[in-house]
Amino acid sequence: MNKPTLPDEFIPARDDPKIVRARILKDPTRSRWYGKEPHHGWDNPCDVEDAKQYCENLFGWCRRAEEDVPKIGEIATHIRELGVSEMTCLDLILTFNRPPFAKARVELEVWKAYEYAYNEPGKRSLAQSPDARKDKWTLTEEDEDDSWLENGLAALRVWPRQIHYDAQQRSNAKLAVEFLSAREQCGGGKLIYSAGQFFTLDSAKLWRVLPDEQLAAEIRQTDIALILDAPRIFAMVGALKLSCFTTANPFEWIERPVGAPAETDLILFKNGILDFESGELRPHDGSYFATGFPDFNYDKAATCPLWKEKLNEWLHPSYIPTLQEFVGYSMTCDTSAEVLLAMIGVTRAGKGTICDVMQNLVGTSLYCARTLNGLAGDYALQGTLDKRLLFIPDAHNTDPSKRAAVLERIKSITGRDAINVNRKFLEEVTIRIPVRIVVVANQLPKFLDESGAFAARMLVLKFDQSFKGREDRELRSKLRAELPGIANWALEGLRCLRANGNRFTVGKKGEAAARDANLSQSPALRFARDCLNVTGGKDYTDPDLLFKRYHDWASCEEKLSPREIQNRTDFKASLLAALTTKGVRYGLGRLPGDWEKRPRGWWGFLMLDTWDEEGATWTAKV
Repeated sequence: MNKPTLPDEFIPARDDPKIVRARILKDPTRSRWYGKEPHHGWDNPCDVEDAKQYCENLFGWCRRAEEDVPKIGEIATHIRELGVSEMTCLDLILTFNRPPFAKARVELEVWKAYEYAYNEPGKRSLAQSPDARKDKWTLTEEDEDDSWLENGLAALRVWPRQIHYDAQQRSNAKLAVEFLSAREQCGGGKLIYSAGQFFTLDSAKLWRVLPDEQLAAEIRQTDIALILDAPRIFAMVGALKLSCFTTANPFEWIERPVGAPAETDLILFKNGILDFESGELRPHDGSYFATGFPDFNYDKAATCPLWKEKLNEWLHPSYIPTLQEFVGYSMTCDTSAEVLLAMIGVTRAGKGTICDVMQNLVGTSLYCARTLNGLAGDYALQGTLDKRLLFIPDAHNTDPSKRAAVLERIKSITGRDAINVNRKFLEEVTIRIPVRIVVVANQLPKFLDESGAFAARMLVLKFDQSFKGREDRELRSKLRAELPGIANWALEGLRCLRANGNRFTVGKKGEAAARDANLSQSPALRFARDCLNVTGGKDYTDPDLLFKRYHDWASCEEKLSPREIQNRTDFKASLLAALTTKGVRYGLGRLPGDWEKRPRGWWGFLMLDTWDEEGATWTAKV
């Protein structure tokens, strides 16, 4: 049988690829099962695999020269003889052979090969073998049109794959959409653009940062024919920013499902996302903006006897409910309690082990660490935007020149203020940073916060017993085996915290530690404790005499350096910040019993001692 020639009226200009494609789409059944069906049916998996290997072996055979276009038809003819349908053949050629021509041109050549073929389809089919016929993926006519894609060919596709970009296309947006569609269909993952960065959904259903340069390189890998130059590629990256833009930030819903719980009720585990209120475990599907999760599964029945035993060794029992509530609180993205945790005490007392447990509970990719001095750096907050915990380990007194900046940042983060975050090589963003701060130190660093706001937000745990020389070197690995049980222990603490209106349980030991912390952060409060009787009434104190007393107290009793001793103006502001709530004020007033004089000075306290001019010293009042 001689091979028929193309009709005289077949003119490529008239049979435009778009017209051919439209003709195929009008009759999808005819285009897919064109011609006589092979004896063993179309698209047997063994034949599809053989056709795929054939396309890969001929990769690079077709070059950009016009005379290489008919080679596509030769490949398609061979694939037809394997018993592969027309549309599957087209996908195999585009995916694994990647001819350097426009997709419409390839479609036309494949259509011509199937339209004017003269050999019997399927004559080279491997399905004629008894072993091959046992394959359970053999398709039948009852299969849906796209079932082969889900069952067979989809497993063969890889990313990045060649995309036949139209060199004459002037719209970067259309090219970007074409790339994005192919990326999602071929296993590259979804893309979103949030807060100046691309994120891609990986195989674990986590959103991973994708730098612009890496995305541009990915576009280049799909353009083997080198149709796109570098400016065009980066223009496509810019177009993708608009196509993939979302206002969602980490730990928020990107696509909120119907009836989805509030973000503050969601807790991440390896085997799903736990709805704290309902107890439902949702699968990771990318609709929730998660950039990490812990490396253990949620197990409702797990327990943690070793963890509870060690806590009783490390801490006074009144501290344990506070720690339990904070650990549960830190596993959510809720920051409404506006607190930080300070673990203060001797070395080798369990502070580091507790930190290790907390880090593993939230996940190693969801916490970060900074030094106090480093927290004042220009880019110190860049890595905190998708974290749940910020640790400040081995905290020491800060450099006095950086103290104000460190205190300001800690108070802004714990107070849920929207702050500007400088990011290297990225645009600045204004955002509420979702981390909870944990300070670990042998003694509480001095921040000199006279307002008391820093100390008021602090939950203090004191560690008084050192286990130096008696350490269990395997303790951390033992506790990691109890992480599911520790998570249940922490969730019970979270339940108590919410039942108490987000107010932490603080025992007498914790209250005393908080008072000590407040005094340690405020020289003005310590001065008032040592030298003043605060009444909150109409008692008057001369400002010059009071400042002289402060100066002598700061230099002789408190041993402050000349740089730390405040001038008159700063001392006035500090004392007002510390004592205004106790009824202390500064200004004009009338002395009791003398309505003519209106001296300017301090009102609301008396000094506990007087100045002896002859002895040039302070003596206690009798």
